[in-house]
Amino acid sequence: PTENAKLSKIRIIRSTAEGEKVIWVDLKEYLETGQAELIPILRPGDTVIVSGSTYYAFTKAVNWLSQIAVMLSVYVAISNISN
Repeated sequence: PTENAKLSKIRIIRSTAEGEKVIWVDLKEYLETGQAELIPILRPGDTVIVSGSTYYAFTKAVNWLSQIAVMLSVYVAISNISN
């Protein structure tokens, strides 16, 4: 896993006859304890979702905003040169 993965809240989406079932897995606890029963057996069709941490989401947002600020600065500079 990457350093930005939120290992304590991994979701496994499993299709059953009754519909979709969400299985929560705490991989962080497994890595700390080594208890194999914390990890369910994956089945064909399972979807594993590992979200990013809050810090990762925040840094992505800040990076996006800084890129927008650079583009706006370039636009203003070009506008000032044109006038």
